[in-house]
Amino acid sequence: MSLYWKKNETIGLTELRYILLLYAFASFFIAGGIFFKQNNLSNKTISLFILLLGVEIFEFLFSTSNAMQYYPQFVGIYFFPAGYLYGPLIWIHFLAVSGKEVKPIQLLHFIPFLVVLFLMRDILLMDGLTRIEYLSSNFYTLTMNMNYARAGHLLIYGIALLVFLYKNRLYLNAREKLYEISLCTIYFLSAVLINVLTEFASGWRDFIYYYFTIYTLVLLIAYLLYTNPSFLKNITRKYLSSAIAEEDMSRIQGKIREVFKKDFLFLKGDLSLANVAEMIDEKSHHISQTLSVKLDRNFNDYVNYERIEYAKKLLHNPEFEHFKIEAIAIESGFNNKVTFNKAFQKFTGVTPSNYKSLKG
Repeated sequence: MSLYWKKNETIGLTELRYILLLYAFASFFIAGGIFFKQNNLSNKTISLFILLLGVEIFEFLFSTSNAMQYYPQFVGIYFFPAGYLYGPLIWIHFLAVSGKEVKPIQLLHFIPFLVVLFLMRDILLMDGLTRIEYLSSNFYTLTMNMNYARAGHLLIYGIALLVFLYKNRLYLNAREKLYEISLCTIYFLSAVLINVLTEFASGWRDFIYYYFTIYTLVLLIAYLLYTNPSFLKNITRKYLSSAIAEEDMSRIQGKIREVFKKDFLFLKGDLSLANVAEMIDEKSHHISQTLSVKLDRNFNDYVNYERIEYAKKLLHNPEFEHFKIEAIAIESGFNNKVTFNKAFQKFTGVTPSNYKSLKG
């Protein structure tokens, strides 16, 4: 059994392979379009994720064709290291989409990738024919273990994404939830499938069905999300039916507005959905659903919007003219300047400093 490649194993370019080749080219265009569409972390991470998938399709088609006999220098240098980038990229993408602050510590997720590069340094520096012979002769003692480690790493992140979605389910609006559930499902199923194939596939050629299925789903969701943004919105309205009546949501919305206006709850740096639910005597998921359906916002966005509106008044208030931007951020309920700047630009389109320089 060979789960990366077997020496001299080739496959004819079938119709399925032609489709995969088209997918690979399409992934480059889609990744580029997403990357340059908006200058934000969520776009950059998902575009890099799709780009890596496209390169892996090329690598698969190459390593299962006669081309590898003519260009052996490219064999075995991409598949294993690249497998340790998918999980970190999709994890950071989820954080960014959910409105979480992505701190530099998240870069630690890329340590396994660097470790693999270090451990494989001698293999990667071999000439192509020597590398093929080495991986082939050490297939059961080395190559298979590398396959297992790669598949296990993918599965760990698949489980981590499921846990993340469960913990943050109340803080996501309907569109965010549908998007992340769809992407998480695809990633998790692909991780499970590649683990099963790693254990039971009779050869590398069996992976063609894995690539065809997974990349069809990935490219489809990428196309729908970024060329037709209204698609998710329409799906949300049609299929995510409300668990509470319209009049109940209107009542809850009124209670939220009243308590925010009266008590300035949004100025509390540690404000949570549970706090608000307790104060207005409503269930947390009912509040989350009300904000999603009525305002198309999750809880964090709703709170941050109120904080930014408050901050805008402070920035044009002569009494706060001597305050630094960081002080305005703290006064407005934010815990740090970075989060404040990010939220301010999201809701106003300008930086706090630029806004402050405008006349009120």
